[in-house]
Amino acid sequence: MGWEEQGTVFAVCCLAGAFVGIGADGYRAWQMSRHTTRSVTIVLDCLLWCVLAVLVCVLMLRMNGGDMRSYVFLALAVGYLVYRQLVGQRIVRLWLSCARTVRSIFRWAWRVLVMLCLPVGWCLRAMRWLIRRITPKRKSPPSEKS
Repeated sequence: MGWEEQGTVFAVCCLAGAFVGIGADGYRAWQMSRHTTRSVTIVLDCLLWCVLAVLVCVLMLRMNGGDMRSYVFLALAVGYLVYRQLVGQRIVRLWLSCARTVRSIFRWAWRVLVMLCLPVGWCLRAMRWLIRRITPKRKSPPSEKS
């Protein structure tokens, strides 16, 4: 493998490290917005890192036929650390603001749906009340005397 190919693999691995950081920060922001138990958090952490590891392995297979060299791990670490130092906190704030926006949109939509459904409920209750008032009461059948 020539220097050009190795440089390309290094650059792609740096980008992959940055994307791993974005995914990890997205997960971290989601965890901050949700309150999960410790055991669920542990399971989700393991699942996240397994998925990210599989994605990196697939990338390595596509990029250089699965050759794992030390500079690949170095590039992943460099990409992740540069991402965390330069834009990591901003991305977490962006993820959190997106989560708050989506949550507020769903709350607003739920309130609108409830407000639209209230008249329907009132109409159904009024119809039941009317039906009870209008329908004649059933008379019990006469008992036969023997």
